[in-house]
Amino acid sequence: MWPDNAKKNQAFLKDIIKAANQNRIKVGVYTNHYDWSEIMNNANIEIPYLWYWNTNGDGPQGETQKNFNDLVTFGKFEEISAKQFAKNVKVCGVYVNRSIFLGPKGQRSSTQKSVDSHPPLTNGAA
Repeated sequence: MWPDNAKKNQAFLKDIIKAANQNRIKVGVYTNHYDWSEIMNNANIEIPYLWYWNTNGDGPQGETQKNFNDLVTFGKFEEISAKQFAKNVKVCGVYVNRSIFLGPKGQRSSTQKSVDSHPPLTNGAA
């Protein structure tokens, strides 16, 4: 859980980004517009990559479209990298999250693919 203090959350994230940049590491964030608003108070922090999530609940009935048409812009992300469109879907006896990924600079044609993914290390406000 994130602290209920957007200014401290922003400072923490900026420190991570600064340290990553000093080590030539590009960082990304896993969030959605609601969590970003709640945790970061809609801050315009420059972050190279966004992996956003949009689901309507667990299982196949909670899946959203396997594309990026539902993206609500927020923050100051340079590039959309991925979208989680399903969570806790049973595949071959294992529960997984499902995501779709873009290639470099948002190329969707031949590089757009759906994969089953593990949950990220941290979730948003939920």
